[in-house]
Amino acid sequence: MKLVHSYVPTSFNGSKTYPVIWKELMYGQLLSVLLAKREYGNISFYTNEDIAKQVLDIGIPYDEINTEVLGEVKSNCYTYPKMKFFSQLTEPCMHIDTDTYIFDRIDFSTAKTNTVYAHADQPFDLGYANDTKMLSEFITNVSEVYTSLATLHEDQLKDINPLGVDLMKIPNGCITYINNPEVFRQATNLALDYYYKNQNVIDSLKYGGVYVEQMVIHLYLMKLDPEYKIAVERGDHLLSMNRFMTIGGEYFDKETKTTKYTFPFKFKINLIKDDFKPEIASLKNELTEKGYSIAKETSKEVTIENKEQLADYFRFGFYGVHHPSFNKWDPIFECLTIGYIAENFGEEWLQKVHRSFTKFYVGYELPALSRGEKLYEEITGYKFNKINSVL
Repeated sequence: MKLVHSYVPTSFNGSKTYPVIWKELMYGQLLSVLLAKREYGNISFYTNEDIAKQVLDIGIPYDEINTEVLGEVKSNCYTYPKMKFFSQLTEPCMHIDTDTYIFDRIDFSTAKTNTVYAHADQPFDLGYANDTKMLSEFITNVSEVYTSLATLHEDQLKDINPLGVDLMKIPNGCITYINNPEVFRQATNLALDYYYKNQNVIDSLKYGGVYVEQMVIHLYLMKLDPEYKIAVERGDHLLSMNRFMTIGGEYFDKETKTTKYTFPFKFKINLIKDDFKPEIASLKNELTEKGYSIAKETSKEVTIENKEQLADYFRFGFYGVHHPSFNKWDPIFECLTIGYIAENFGEEWLQKVHRSFTKFYVGYELPALSRGEKLYEEITGYKFNKINSVL
């Protein structure tokens, strides 16, 4: 199976595009590549010349770097490069976001549809149905991302009935498995026709591109592919019904709308379905046939007591797959990423990334060490600058 990353920078603060992948993101992209190579044997990168040059300077081990498809892309919509790639799709593939880490190979041979996504994008715990505060927050989030534009453009999209969408089954595209490129390409191009007609409005909204990529394409797939529509009704188009990782509200600062990580740090990992883990699925089928009742485990709780204990998680595979999303900017998750790279693929990769940014950051007046690098030094004794000085 062909694995794909795609990325082109969008406007920074609405005015200027910086032709760079920042260091905090580069460690994650490197880990995503190294894991893809380990589990699937290949990964390609679709980007432009500026980003290709940066990646080649570091030596990120892509099997292919394509600058033709996205070479001229300039957009304020950060999902547009991915959709542009989909619009020219000619072969089956799995597209993963550059901050998606697949620690254990996912087997799609048992997939019940030709398109499988990561998880539900806006899951709601029905246990909170009577909690008006939680329910209000959910409605606000869904409106911001999906229903406001669906209502505004209902007439333009009446053939796919956007207001009739099952909100709990809109997929998150951090993993997108595509086994029928023709249908997926067609759905994407229909969604892009709508996007081009309304580009100014969609680009002006923070999550406008997410709405097109994750909801509009999804609805066109349901229209074009009856098998996919049936799979959606059953939830079979998702690897997991919930986000791969959820972090408790106790860490969220509502005034600044940011997550403040403190120790002990607790989070929950939601597992992918056993259908996509052939060894587990086979074992459960065997035990069930013998009359055993098998409890279905859907999540795992993780607690990191202090910063020193982070080192114990440098070989931790997040039970198969991880997508830190915006959490990747926090030093805890950057440190875990750095640690996993060093422990499992070698410290030389840290040297390559750090050395490249030492040269690149000269004109930006940025600190030599990122917060995640500093934290890694604190708990391991590793010295980025010392190693860099002798290269």
